[in-house]
Amino acid sequence: MIDQMSGDEDSRWTAFVPDAARVIRAEEQFQDAVAKVLDRPFDTARHGDVLTAVAELGDAAPAARRVTELELQGGA
Repeated sequence: MIDQMSGDEDSRWTAFVPDAARVIRAEEQFQDAVAKVLDRPFDTARHGDVLTAVAELGDAAPAARRVTELELQGGA
């Protein structure tokens, strides 16, 4: 099926993959950081990991929007 993609579909897929990967990594980083805080709620050294993960989620938001737009258009 991938061999039958048109040039336009292929370029959308090529753009989709790194955006989707970034969003997934950001979500996983956030979930991992929050889980570690919940494991040791009074260990304030872990709080910085959550702040870093939240910042990465914010940085990945434009990629998430692009992924959503492609899905709504029937791309990916």
